[in-house]
Amino acid sequence: GGDGDGGGGGGVPRLLSRPAAIEAYVQLLCAFRPSGILPFLESVEHYDVRRVMAHCRAAGVAHAEAFLHERLGEPEAAAALYLKEAERTAERLEHDVLLRTSLLGGAADSGSVAGGAADAARRQRWASWLASLAPRLSTARGSAEVRPDCVGAPRTLRAETPRGPPLGGGDG
Repeated sequence: GGDGDGGGGGGVPRLLSRPAAIEAYVQLLCAFRPSGILPFLESVEHYDVRRVMAHCRAAGVAHAEAFLHERLGEPEAAAALYLKEAERTAERLEHDVLLRTSLLGGAADSGSVAGGAADAARRQRWASWLASLAPRLSTARGSAEVRPDCVGAPRTLRAETPRGPPLGGGDG
């Protein structure tokens, strides 16, 4: 049958083996499922990287755009996007901490104190991680050494970005 399923590896339908179809699918992912763009791009090979990158940039999908910079051999541009995304995530985290603290109203029970300490420790880890990237970028400018240190960092950090435990819950 002609159902569009590719019987081969990777699970990518045969229909998406053409560059124009891949580009159109990326546009749909940008609009309806941005989190699916990077896994999709990692599973296909033959597409116009610059055109797909333009769609990712327009949709604000920084992790996919950074992946495409890596694919073009532009590790500094990728690292800059990863750093910007990490900074945004850290800002959102700080905002969440402030909001959570405000909502708790400064309750004096030991649970909120422990939660505040855990939040402070988490912010410190973020600051340390961001600071650790700067020397690697400046000493390895233009070299392939930048790549292993930066590849996947935002995805990992995004996955760890807390939405926050239930208020009053969590073991820190």
